[in-house]
Amino acid sequence: MTPCAGTERNIARRPSYDVSPLPSPLCHHVPSQMQRGLSPVSPLSPVPPLSPSTSLNSSSSCKKKALCCNTAKMPFPSAQHTGGSWTALVPIGKPCCCTYSPTIKVKTMALVGRRDGRNFGYGRQLSYAGRQALEDLFAGGHFATVKAHGDRWQAFVRWCRSENGPGYNDARQIDRQTLKDYAAYLRQQIQQGEICTATAQNRLSSVNRTLAALRGNQDVRIVSPSQALGQQRSSVRVLAPAGQDHPQLLLVLQALADQQHERVAAIVMLARATGMRLREAILADLPRLHREAEHLGRINIQDGTKGGRSGASAPRWINVNEEVKAALKLACEVSPAGSRNLLHRSESYIAFLKCTVLPSRGILHSHGIKGFHELRAAFACERYQQLTGFKAPVNGGKLYTTDRKLDLHARQKISQELGHNRVDVVSAYIGGRACVKPMT
Repeated sequence: MTPCAGTERNIARRPSYDVSPLPSPLCHHVPSQMQRGLSPVSPLSPVPPLSPSTSLNSSSSCKKKALCCNTAKMPFPSAQHTGGSWTALVPIGKPCCCTYSPTIKVKTMALVGRRDGRNFGYGRQLSYAGRQALEDLFAGGHFATVKAHGDRWQAFVRWCRSENGPGYNDARQIDRQTLKDYAAYLRQQIQQGEICTATAQNRLSSVNRTLAALRGNQDVRIVSPSQALGQQRSSVRVLAPAGQDHPQLLLVLQALADQQHERVAAIVMLARATGMRLREAILADLPRLHREAEHLGRINIQDGTKGGRSGASAPRWINVNEEVKAALKLACEVSPAGSRNLLHRSESYIAFLKCTVLPSRGILHSHGIKGFHELRAAFACERYQQLTGFKAPVNGGKLYTTDRKLDLHARQKISQELGHNRVDVVSAYIGGRACVKPMT
């Protein structure tokens, strides 16, 4: 028997599934009567009822991954609320050589009522509903993205409940005029110097994304946050980054050591000495880097890189000096036994962030360092001065006014070392080619 063609194609998002081989094929249509919020009708042939414990299965004979050709997305349109959780008869995609068992596992969703109910079924509180919709949208992953959107959504909810807001606690009440009023409020905040343009645009973008997750469509949104605010954001750094002062950095390292955050201290040193991102410093292959430093006099950052920039096609060599050697030495010393990086062998990256890195951020803040990314910027400014002999523009240097060719060469080199390979991005680290004010 061959699998049936897909039904119910108008589903918003993709959750995660368990895929394992089973010999029995699936050839059952999900009835066309399945509509939003209705109880499912029995299939044409007997099929065991769906529950969170049933699973999607595939024959291993298909050369492609099962989910690329037979995919179910979010179960909202054909969802059924049973026993406090949401289960759904989900569609089978295009016919292919895969065979399937009659039942499909869908992760238990956060919906607590009907999709046409309060906050589109995500609960009674607007603040809670937005966060749960985002977690469903990203299928329980992308923790940093969910948190960023969630925090900005909370700012929108606080405005809704304020004296200047509409007083809504139900996402069904939010319309385009509500978003226009919120944009006007953010515009006023910018004019008063309370927030910057980038923050305001991020908040509008996150409201767009969260509303789309709640509603399952993009009917209510701000089409262009920049136009709504009447201002364009700028990514050019105008304040010198913290962490350039080495005595200040020693105080930070001592404070981290006093609180038994030795692995975080190693991250700080790696970020400041090599320009590594937080993820790159945590997942760095320390034995390999140590060998390269000893035998080659330079290290190649390849682990935990952004956007798949790794391997022979994306080399990222950093020259080794005494500071780099000290950072690698500390990282190797505090690396857990049996591990090649800063994680315990049984420890996940997310768990390390939540249990170790997050509690230590307060120490960085108390010493005037907003985050680990500031240390990358401090590294970039130091590299600019090493390459040109002049201070970085954000520190008051004006080499770009006298030797633009040398300035461009330094920016290209720094861009490669930071893992961007785009010259324009370097302005966010060392400043642009206009007059800026250094930190006092």
